[in-house]
Amino acid sequence: MIFLAGCGPFIGVDDCHLKTKFGGQLLIVVGQDPNDQYFPFAFAVAENETKES
Repeated sequence: MIFLAGCGPFIGVDDCHLKTKFGGQLLIVVGQDPNDQYFPFAFAVAENETKES
């Protein structure tokens, strides 16, 4: 893929807890371009860890 050819060797994964009445976690994957700028590859909202899930 040409889009990924200019990416640096860094790919980061992070999450944070959402403090709403619905709860959940925001998951994000970021990359670094040649200008040392970060950009998102993907993001998702997942439910909290429970016995049911």
